[in-house]
Amino acid sequence: MSKGAKIAGFSSIYQSDIWELTKKVFEFNKEQKILLPDNYCFSEGVYQAGEEGPNKINYGNMYNVRLETINNSLAKHGYSTLNLGDLALMTSGSPCQDMSRVNPYRHPSGTRNLLMVQQLRIVKKLMPMVTILEQVDSFFDAPMTPFKESFFRALRQIEGDYYWAYDILNAMDYGSRQNRKRVIFILIRKDLGVPSKFFPLPTTKPAQPCQFVNNLLPHIVGYTTKDGYKPANQVFGTMTSGLIRVLTTEGERRSMTIKERQVLCNLEDLNLDVPSVTETDKCEMLGNMVQIPLMADLCKHIRKEILKA
Repeated sequence: MSKGAKIAGFSSIYQSDIWELTKKVFEFNKEQKILLPDNYCFSEGVYQAGEEGPNKINYGNMYNVRLETINNSLAKHGYSTLNLGDLALMTSGSPCQDMSRVNPYRHPSGTRNLLMVQQLRIVKKLMPMVTILEQVDSFFDAPMTPFKESFFRALRQIEGDYYWAYDILNAMDYGSRQNRKRVIFILIRKDLGVPSKFFPLPTTKPAQPCQFVNNLLPHIVGYTTKDGYKPANQVFGTMTSGLIRVLTTEGERRSMTIKERQVLCNLEDLNLDVPSVTETDKCEMLGNMVQIPLMADLCKHIRKEILKA
């Protein structure tokens, strides 16, 4: 999400995650910035992940993110601190495992689902001008109805301060190299005024040949996932952390490499040769990420149409 925002001209000052390995990748690619030309893959700002405070509080946990903890981290690293309402944009994508269709044990009361409500708590604590929240489209499946209703009740509690809207967007329609639907919520602080349109229009609908697997990876003629075999003359499906096998022009059948996965994630220039981060970890990180071109178009729209920047 931060890399898409960077393409749109935002500067990332703070990020948090409960998983410590994500910070290793962040810090590694922050250090690479001094060695390589600048591009959107380089890390910016402060990343807090899995860090224990003096009272054994894990500050990378969404339950503990608030203005005070963010400012403590910013000051510690020599950055200017924030006042309430200073933040132009907050973005957040909470875990999807407890509502994903591929999880046979998904449940509306799953603890990871409740992190979506924590996102709204953080909005109240920071009062950002604009917020983007992301989740899988199975949020609207019938089994998720009890949680969906509770989330909307929490959302209505901040209506005094924010306009909000949601839509199901396919990242493929915004330049992504994956056919990937996501629910996107946009919250706009009321002092900015209600925009004429909350969401950008699609920019690559129908899909363009430059998004097809065989044009991005010419040596691949087809691939196999849990959904079966797919020819490479189309946009790749939703990438997961599971096994993906490819068929090459040489007739070789093998697992998709990390480098190939990076290309399909618009991250071919990201350095993932990070010590102590396994291939399984890398697959999970790439499988969980929000698609960069979709995020970039959302943020460009926010800058132009909502923030008038």
